[in-house]
Amino acid sequence: MHEPVNPYAAPQYQDAYESPVRLTGNLASLGQRFMGRLIDNLGSAAVSLVALFTIGDGTRLFQMRDTADQLTVTLVFFAYALPFNALQWWLVVSSGQSIGKKLANTRIVRDDNSPVGFASGVVLREWVMVALASIPVVGALVSLADAILIFVGHERKTLH
Repeated sequence: MHEPVNPYAAPQYQDAYESPVRLTGNLASLGQRFMGRLIDNLGSAAVSLVALFTIGDGTRLFQMRDTADQLTVTLVFFAYALPFNALQWWLVVSSGQSIGKKLANTRIVRDDNSPVGFASGVVLREWVMVALASIPVVGALVSLADAILIFVGHERKTLH
């Protein structure tokens, strides 16, 4: 039988240093995680460079005053970035691995080792984090905290 619940008892809590999550399998090393992210960022940089060369003289970008020109540049960058990012997002949702993660032999999993979906693998990990990182001052702090958390705890979890 169950013990009766004492409404006046002190609250029970789990030790702050003991996580309820029990991961199985091997965690990616810091080097693997770094390489996976580096490869993904280099891919994004390559796409941006192609877009930049398509637009023409890159120094002109910083001198634009015309809103129509700025909109055109934004649309060109978006047109080049969307297919690459859509591929990355599809890979994450379908296999838990972006191009960089595949090459670094790592995979994204949820706390219970189930595969990530679109919401947790793309929206939370990429869109929300990019949106937060875009906020002046706060974004830098969020990005810094996200990176530092890799070194905290044996599970190496980050904000995303």
